[in-house]
Amino acid sequence: MNSVAARRAMILRLIERRQVRTQTQLLRLLAKQNIETTQTTLSRDIAALGLRKMKGRYRSAVTTLTPAELTAQVKGRILAVMQAGPHLVVIRTPTGEASPVGLQLDRAGWPELVGTVAGDDTIFAACTDPASSRRMIKRLRELAPEAFI
Repeated sequence: MNSVAARRAMILRLIERRQVRTQTQLLRLLAKQNIETTQTTLSRDIAALGLRKMKGRYRSAVTTLTPAELTAQVKGRILAVMQAGPHLVVIRTPTGEASPVGLQLDRAGWPELVGTVAGDDTIFAACTDPASSRRMIKRLRELAPEAFI
């Protein structure tokens, strides 16, 4: 990966994991990752990545869904939810629906969700810790109560 791509990937990681409110804060966080850059270059990166300030912090416009948007995207597509260990939640979907549902969950921006891996009808959702797994299941129960009958 070239330096521009590596820097931009790190910017995305940082804004996903932290509440980055200013470019100065982002420059400091990048420096802690041994990525030195200028304010001008950072401004170009922010524009190229399509980042937006939402509720006072940088977010990727592509990856943020409101709760209503998420509900609309996954309605009727989650069939079952179960915990599979302290950090993993398994989500069953109709055939062919796992990847689109996993993508929407990734875009939800839930802090407890590290990421998803989707097959054809199954999603593995990795959570940060056991408490996060429980919060994830609670969110999914609110999102798709029919999956818990």
